[in-house]
Amino acid sequence: MCATAAASPNELRPRGARAFGDGLMKIERAGKGRPPGDADEVTYRYDKFKDLDPSQETREEKTRRMLDENDRVRDNLLVMKPGEVRWLWFEEQDDSLCDHFGCTQEPDNYAAKLELVSVTRHADALPDDMHITAWPFLGVRRGKIWAALPAEKVKRLDSVHLVGDVVVIDGHEERLVMSGSTFRATHSVSLSSLRARLDDEEGLVALRARKWTKARELFARAVKLDPSLNLPQLHLAVAKTQLREVPVDMSVMQRDPAGLYWRVMADDTFAVLRKSPAILGLVARTPGTTDAIDYRCTSSCMEIDPTGRFVVAYASSVSDAEFRLSFGALRVIDLKSRSIVSTIPLDDGGDGATENDGTRRCVKCKRLVAAQKTLIDLGFTPVKSVPVSITLLDASTYSDRPLITFPDAKLQLGRAGDKQPGAAKFIEITPPIRFAKVQAAELFDSLVIYRWTYGSSTDVTLVPR
Repeated sequence: MCATAAASPNELRPRGARAFGDGLMKIERAGKGRPPGDADEVTYRYDKFKDLDPSQETREEKTRRMLDENDRVRDNLLVMKPGEVRWLWFEEQDDSLCDHFGCTQEPDNYAAKLELVSVTRHADALPDDMHITAWPFLGVRRGKIWAALPAEKVKRLDSVHLVGDVVVIDGHEERLVMSGSTFRATHSVSLSSLRARLDDEEGLVALRARKWTKARELFARAVKLDPSLNLPQLHLAVAKTQLREVPVDMSVMQRDPAGLYWRVMADDTFAVLRKSPAILGLVARTPGTTDAIDYRCTSSCMEIDPTGRFVVAYASSVSDAEFRLSFGALRVIDLKSRSIVSTIPLDDGGDGATENDGTRRCVKCKRLVAAQKTLIDLGFTPVKSVPVSITLLDASTYSDRPLITFPDAKLQLGRAGDKQPGAAKFIEITPPIRFAKVQAAELFDSLVIYRWTYGSSTDVTLVPR
């Protein structure tokens, strides 16, 4: 344990320390092995000393999962090897980073001694020094490059196992970051797909540095590793256009016209593509509407494109790793594949978009403006609803037993055993969050999309027919 409680304030500041995070760090004793990952369990000792009063000392030893830690301790543990000891130095006031108007005292310096005692592994070592991360969103890291993986916000990462060439990720995720919305989730991602996502992110770094050739090589490799990913193909088109290479393959736009068109319009990185035939060819003869972008929506809030294949639906609370979202987005739904193919955010990370303003009044947000342009240019119009009734069979459970009935189609959706007379077909559904209220539903040839609310949050669920 530490023996410096009687040291002077200056002695608590580590000599020869280097910057780390928002403080300083110095390694006192090196460790061995590999650092822990987000799925691992660690035992560590943490001794903290107040700079202005060294007698104020706290000592603790804990064993817990990495995701349970605060940012400062966790950030250090993630790069420490078992047995490593390091000194940390920060500035705080009353245990909080307080430097705003109203703080009457100067920041209070403190030092801490952190030792990583042991690591209980719940994650297999991955090739190429790749690591699965989950703070606060699921992703993969290789060196300084991080790429998002599709998932809700991670509550707990239980294990990461390598099975052949596939990485199996088990954990618990939290829908809408709400109490009672946690659910178990398993994701299986091939090593080639992980490498492709990382190459794509590294290519974006090169692209924004105007290193066109390097970017093209990285994007091309990403496309080869995982041809199912849309963004590497779009990014490759940008790099080739900058290098004036022809022809440039833009066929990927047909997979998700709305989501990819929005990206081209929202991000100036893609400005070079805006006048390309593949982009201009998506513009509909008759302009669409923006009725789907409505935070006050009480109906289905869905629009469909002229081809009848793609639907957009508004969601007020969305977790998205790429955009760090927790609210305000459009879900883009492919009726052919019966899946959500992309998410279009409607906020600019706080640049004028607030819950009180609502999305319609956020006129300065680039993402919102690009979303409005996308729906109008691509000719999206409100879905022509068919008759539907939504009832609650058991009021004592609030909204836990909804029944959705499409009388003309003789179709019902509800809990097991809740089929009512007059239905030729019954589909069992379970609301994504207990007590979620089904607000509206739309019937399509391939699936049913129903809109649900939980408090002030809304989203959609897809049910194949």
